[in-house]
Amino acid sequence: MIYQHPLAFLLGLEGIALMRAFNGQYGEEFTRDRIAEIRALLDDAGRFGEGVETRPVTAAEGYAAWSGDYDQPNDLIDAEEPVMRRILGELPAGTALDAACGTGRHAAYLSSLGHAVVGVDICPQMLDVARAARAPVGHLDAPGLVPGRRPGREERRPHPDLLALPARARQRLMLRLTRSRRLRSR
Repeated sequence: MIYQHPLAFLLGLEGIALMRAFNGQYGEEFTRDRIAEIRALLDDAGRFGEGVETRPVTAAEGYAAWSGDYDQPNDLIDAEEPVMRRILGELPAGTALDAACGTGRHAAYLSSLGHAVVGVDICPQMLDVARAARAPVGHLDAPGLVPGRRPGREERRPHPDLLALPARARQRLMLRLTRSRRLRSR
C-alpha cells in the first residue's frame, strides 16, 4: 500500500520546478513565485482534504481505467493539442509511428494530413477506444513490413497489436520500424 496526499503531489511539483530553477533553467522571479505558491498551498492545506492509502497502479492499469473518458474535456489535451498540431502540420507526408498512441488522436490527425500511420500502445483498452472512434481512418493497423512495398497497397498485411507479441518480438518489431526507410518522409 502507498499513501497519496493531494498536497504532497502539488508540493512535489513545486519542488521539481524549484530544482530546475536551482540548476539554472529559470531565474529569480520564477523561483520567488514558486516559493510564494508553496506558502499559499501550506496556508490553505485543509482545502485539499486528507490523503488516502491505495495500492500502486502500473501505467497500463492506470490508462486502462482512464481509457473510457481520456478524450473527454481534459485541460492537458487542451494545452498540448494546438502545439502538437502546429508541429505535426509542418511535417512532409510520409509514414509515421505514433508510439504510445493511446486513443489515437495524433494518429488520426497525421492520417488526415496524408501520412500512413502505425499506432502502437501498451494499453489494449486505449487501442479499443482508438479503433472504435477512428476505425474508418484505418491508421491503427500496422502495415506489413514487406521490403519494397509501400503502405496503403493491396499487399499490406495487418500487424497484431504490439501487446499480443512476446517481448522479444516487440523489441525486434520496434527496432525494425525505427530502422526502416518507410518511417522517413517520401
